[in-house]
Amino acid sequence: MHVTERQVEVLCFLAEGMTSHDVAERMMISHHTVARHVVNMMTAVGAANRLELLARAFIGGVVTLDRWPPRPTGSSIVRFPCD
Repeated sequence: MHVTERQVEVLCFLAEGMTSHDVAERMMISHHTVARHVVNMMTAVGAANRLELLARAFIGGVVTLDRWPPRPTGSSIVRFPCD
């Protein structure tokens, strides 16, 4: 899955524990836009919720915890096949 720089930025802020409203304020966009980014990424990778989306982002190396706060790595989000 291809993720945009803005979507990765949203993922990093969510990984820090921010709410959609916090992310929107920080990025100077609407919280509806943040929610749309999240839904688009969840749909693309088949994630059931934000936690699963973040887990896939970490597993796929899109976001790393090598340093805090989380930073983008340039990798793709992992899409796991459904059982």
